[in-house]
Amino acid sequence: NLAQMSGNAAKEISSMLDDSVKKVDQIVSDTKGKVDQLMADAKHTVDRGAQIAEECGEVLKDIVQNAGTVSQMVTGIADASHEQSRGVNEISKAIHELNQSTQMNASAANQCAGSAEQLSAQAFALKQAAESLRVIVSGGVIHSAGDKSVNAAPSKPKSSAAGAVFKKIAQVTPLKKPASESKSSERLPDPSEFDEVG
Repeated sequence: NLAQMSGNAAKEISSMLDDSVKKVDQIVSDTKGKVDQLMADAKHTVDRGAQIAEECGEVLKDIVQNAGTVSQMVTGIADASHEQSRGVNEISKAIHELNQSTQMNASAANQCAGSAEQLSAQAFALKQAAESLRVIVSGGVIHSAGDKSVNAAPSKPKSSAAGAVFKKIAQVTPLKKPASESKSSERLPDPSEFDEVG
């Protein structure tokens, strides 16, 4: 009986050992599978991290390049603004000079108009004086502004009448000359010279 009991106990122990070995093998197999999965996941995570790092490097490179481009654009805008400011200043200066030139032209036009009026008045006065002188020389009658006839010959000598005509000529207002021009030394005859001749 003891031998039988020992044999049964040995069988039970052997069966328990087999079960334990199988369980250990199963645990080892499961653990190995989990470790392999964890290692695969870790490798995938590392690869993904490397890819992300590379993408970040490209993004940073683009940012640096864009920063350089933006800096060049800002410099170009500043230069264009400076050139535009210079252009505006030149236009303003040209407008100011044009305004001054216009004012000078207007002043010159006014002076020319005044000179033309003076010339017209002097021409009319000289015409009247020449007509009176012609009448006196021919011994005719001088017509005054009121269309009254006056016989110039009987009352005064011709020299006195000529002196009166030259007095009229002397009363003609001379034109105003610019300051830069020299004054003329010519003068009209003195009416008294003609009176002395008579």
